[in-house]
Amino acid sequence: SKIEIINQDGVLVAVATQSGAVMALVGGRGYAETAFNRAVQNNRQVGSAFKPFTLAAGLESGDRAGNPVTLGSYWDGSSPARIECTTPCPPDGTHWTVSNAGGSSGKGLRTLDSATYNSTNTVYARLVNAIGAEAVVDMAYKLGIESPLSPYLSITLGAQDVSPLEMASAYSTLANFGVRNDHYLTERITDRFGEVLYEHQPEPREVVAPQVAATVVGSMEKVVSQGTARRADIGRPQAGKTGTTTDHSNVW
Repeated sequence: SKIEIINQDGVLVAVATQSGAVMALVGGRGYAETAFNRAVQNNRQVGSAFKPFTLAAGLESGDRAGNPVTLGSYWDGSSPARIECTTPCPPDGTHWTVSNAGGSSGKGLRTLDSATYNSTNTVYARLVNAIGAEAVVDMAYKLGIESPLSPYLSITLGAQDVSPLEMASAYSTLANFGVRNDHYLTERITDRFGEVLYEHQPEPREVVAPQVAATVVGSMEKVVSQGTARRADIGRPQAGKTGTTTDHSNVW
């Protein structure tokens, strides 16, 4: 038997947290071969890698009824979740049905912290409905996403397209505890005499309270130590979030 894998490609972007400098950018197999840079030109769905933005939005503003959202707050993890939409729904009706990955029933209550590092879709579907999809869009823009986003509930599961460079920038803002530095590629330009014609000047600005960002990062550390990314544990402190779209067409 023969297994053939076609159109498989990989991308990597590394951004210096405290400056926004793009330290490494791999856009695919090779520009000479494809004439296409997937890191900046190819927006893709990010799956559950978008959940930290929903978490940050909930921690920052609470739900629409004025109740606080914390990592210790309990949410219904049962699957499937049938959400009666109060913000734009899928085009097929007034309800949005969400199931957990792998057919897990997820019965019972679980903390938002546990739902984050175990990537429980049904909890995040109920969370985005409680806080409003608009809050998630606003948070994503504040952190560093630049592509157009629509306030649909499915945004919490990464159903909209963004670039790897945008995701690296937004995650960098969280890693910098809420201080955003716009990403940049050119550090300095000089002429042939060594005269500096241009030099980038970072403009750091706090876009999210450090307590909120630190809380998100703390939960993302558990993704690696005890959650869905345990195989990425290299024995040193790190934070992250897995993301997988339908049929593993995109894996983050």
